[in-house]
Amino acid sequence: MHQIKHKSIIAIGIVAIAAFAFFVLCYQYHFYYKEQNQIFLLTADFFCAYTSTPAWLANYIGDLLTAFFYYRYLGPLIVAMCVFVLGLYTYKTLKFINIRHIDVVACIVAIIIMLLECVYHLSVTYQLAATIGKIFLVATIYQSVYWYKKAWWSSLSAIIIFMLITIPYGKHYKADIKQYIGSVRAPETILERDFAVDNEYYFGNYGRVLEMVKHTPNEQLTQEMLFFYYLSAAQMGQLPERLLDFSNPYLGTFEKIGPQTPHILINNMHELYWFIGDMTYAERAAMMTHVFSPQNRNVRMIKRMAEINLVTADTAAAIKYLRILEKTPIYSNWAKRRMPDAQNETLRNQIAHKQLYINATDDMQYGDDAYVILTQLLNSNPNNDAALNYLLCSDLLTKQMDTFWRDYNNYYGARRHRKLYDEALCIYLAGTEASAEQWRQADISADVQARFDEYCKQRGSSLFSDTYWYYFDTHK
Repeated sequence: MHQIKHKSIIAIGIVAIAAFAFFVLCYQYHFYYKEQNQIFLLTADFFCAYTSTPAWLANYIGDLLTAFFYYRYLGPLIVAMCVFVLGLYTYKTLKFINIRHIDVVACIVAIIIMLLECVYHLSVTYQLAATIGKIFLVATIYQSVYWYKKAWWSSLSAIIIFMLITIPYGKHYKADIKQYIGSVRAPETILERDFAVDNEYYFGNYGRVLEMVKHTPNEQLTQEMLFFYYLSAAQMGQLPERLLDFSNPYLGTFEKIGPQTPHILINNMHELYWFIGDMTYAERAAMMTHVFSPQNRNVRMIKRMAEINLVTADTAAAIKYLRILEKTPIYSNWAKRRMPDAQNETLRNQIAHKQLYINATDDMQYGDDAYVILTQLLNSNPNNDAALNYLLCSDLLTKQMDTFWRDYNNYYGARRHRKLYDEALCIYLAGTEASAEQWRQADISADVQARFDEYCKQRGSSLFSDTYWYYFDTHK
């Protein structure tokens, strides 16, 4: 009998280990999303706010543990351990039923419940608090029965614990069961890849983003992946060179935030505005993402709003956000280093560098027209290479050659020539039947001109699929 019991516990442990391995190898970025989409404060007021809600202890512990999903491997480990505890208590509780072969049956039921709980965690909306609440419920039932068998009078304390911890949660079980049965799904592999490129960009691993997207099958590519692909390329100074890597480039510059905009795109726009230097629109996008997050508690957006206000020198607003972050278990040191009186020289230089590129135009703007935003940034600081490359590449994606020619002449100046732009100049000059003197003044490289002459003889040939000429002629 003891041998069967040990085998059952080992089987439950193997399922938990398998769950950990799956989440680490195939699903870890969902945990980052859950961590970023909440904020947890180590304060008395924050704790007291939980006590007025149903299942407050399960919710508090669940949100506290979710905050540690920030660390790689810790999210999968926490979930795997919780699932193991749930399975173990389920097994031990069912063992109290004194019928033949109950040990094997209890083990099978426990494993089924564990697997079902893992499936629930495939959803980004499923909270760890739900698992904690189930552990409380099963553990309290087990303890009540155990104490009752040992000494019936001591079961009173278990009943009291059961009422305090599990009954408030039990009021919501009926609705929860309907919701969670409806949320049973297969792994969201494409969404996981979206989260992957998002978070690798967030952690500054731009080269990894490029590799991940490059190796994604075309049928699985999303706008989210392409958005971060080109943003990562821009961070590495390679946007013009990589613009034509995909047949349908997506820069995000034509996206206008409104009621119909997908939530996942709204979550990203602040990264583009932050990179090109428009702090007003970066703050707007971050605020909208924050508002649309559960309970308006998106910690990643709070970090971004703190950074924005440091750049715009709104010290009071920056300190407000930093003081909130100081009270978190994860971002406390990050916030302390960015307090105005604690910034080191490196951080001050980074802020000063970002301040050079903010929009200084004395104008009112009522829409998120990227063309206006980018030209205003360049009028404020012609050295803003990030805004310039996004402007010119956006012109080329829409094939507005007259606009490209004007923007190129207005803003490009004496910068080094880029192959993509030289190819676009060829199209404009050929289309306007420019004179030999105009071709000479354009200063297009001899190699590009020679290849353009070859292309004109076999226009539309896939031999030139790496050129803007091919994109211009074949892309609808």
